[in-house]
Amino acid sequence: PTGDIKTDRANADFEWCIRSPALVREAGPGVFCPDDGFWNEQAVAPPTTLPEPPDPHHFRLGNHFEALVGAWAAIAPDVTPIARNVQVFAGKRTLGEFDLLLDRAGRAEHWELALKFYLAAGDPADPSRWFGPNTADRFDLKFSRMRDHQLTLSARPEAADVLGQLGVVNPAVAAMVKGRLFHPFTSFVDGNWRYPLEVNANYCRGWWIESARVVELSQLGEAFVWLPKSLWLAPIAASHHVQAMDLAGVRAHVSAPRAQPSEKFAVLDASGNETSRGFVVSPTWIERTKQQGNRDR
Repeated sequence: PTGDIKTDRANADFEWCIRSPALVREAGPGVFCPDDGFWNEQAVAPPTTLPEPPDPHHFRLGNHFEALVGAWAAIAPDVTPIARNVQVFAGKRTLGEFDLLLDRAGRAEHWELALKFYLAAGDPADPSRWFGPNTADRFDLKFSRMRDHQLTLSARPEAADVLGQLGVVNPAVAAMVKGRLFHPFTSFVDGNWRYPLEVNANYCRGWWIESARVVELSQLGEAFVWLPKSLWLAPIAASHHVQAMDLAGVRAHVSAPRAQPSEKFAVLDASGNETSRGFVVSPTWIERTKQQGNRDR
């Protein structure tokens, strides 16, 4: 720890983006998915200056993640960044965007970046039963769009001119997907972790619980901290000096008038270090996942 909370947190987020396990293990034929071995070999210290999260009112977690990955590409051995967030148009219509173009060991690559958090509501082996904190986001829908649309962008004729202007021809394609999967509370506690075939077995995992069952969180610990999106990446460390609350505080937070249908918390040990994290969800959230299931039938 540096003693500077902001710096410690920025460094922790950078480390998590690079060191955490990949969320998916494959994304279609010919697509490179950097695996845990790849990330473990990335012996890079955080850069001296890291992108700071923007003002909390304008904070977009995906953008922060992309900026941190961009910071990695700028200092990683054998990697030279070419460009980030390059849009491809067909007339006035946007066809897509290259998240990151880089040269790795002499070969141009298009890296599609994704940061995802999904909760299992139903059969955990079924990708369509993993929902985002906003239930409109679903694992199967995101994965299909990434595989069939975003990762094929460089093959579109409209992309050739854009890439050519950057000196890139026929780049290799990579999918860097990070994030966490959250299991129903009882499954999490029992270690009953089932997940879709596309997921890397070493993925980061957490729990989710209905607001009516919050008292059961006492099985995990006595100190908790609410996690705004700016704290969704790295685990909480004692050096981050977060404001802890007890179980009554969690209950009050999720029953407040402005509470979201899903609210995220971490469990802390006596030293203030995180031991697990997860979501407390409302009956509304659960009902929406059931409605989606009914629509799909």
